[in-house]
Amino acid sequence: MNIAALSMGFNQMNIQQEASVSVMKMAMDSAKGQSGDLAKILGLIMMEIFH
Repeated sequence: MNIAALSMGFNQMNIQQEASVSVMKMAMDSAKGQSGDLAKILGLIMMEIFH
């Protein structure tokens, strides 16, 4: 395999890895926002129960 083909292969792997990391970051951001909303709801419920 020549150097150009190796370089193209590595570039494709790098692009795939960057895309995968971006998707994971978006999923984590989404989950973090949802868990924050859940915590607020649970907090309101607890305030209603104990007041």
